[in-house]
Amino acid sequence: NNIADAHQIHLIYLVPNLSLNESSDWKVHLIHPLQEDSNLEIIDMGQPQIYPGLFSPEQYHDKVHLHEDGANLYTQLLVDAYLELQH
Repeated sequence: NNIADAHQIHLIYLVPNLSLNESSDWKVHLIHPLQEDSNLEIIDMGQPQIYPGLFSPEQYHDKVHLHEDGANLYTQLLVDAYLELQH
């Protein structure tokens, strides 16, 4: 963050759409501390309660990779979330 600030770079953190348990280590140690800093902008796509369609098995080619329709949905949801940050 300090390097970005020094170079006038605007950071937006993106949490991927991994369907991992909320208490999993990566969220506890990486995401939750970031969320405590109210100055940071975070788009958290890893929230099935907000993006239920993104967590539908029909959107995936396999357990991890989105197929074309899923990727299109992800892109639209990401654009919407980004635009929402700008308001």
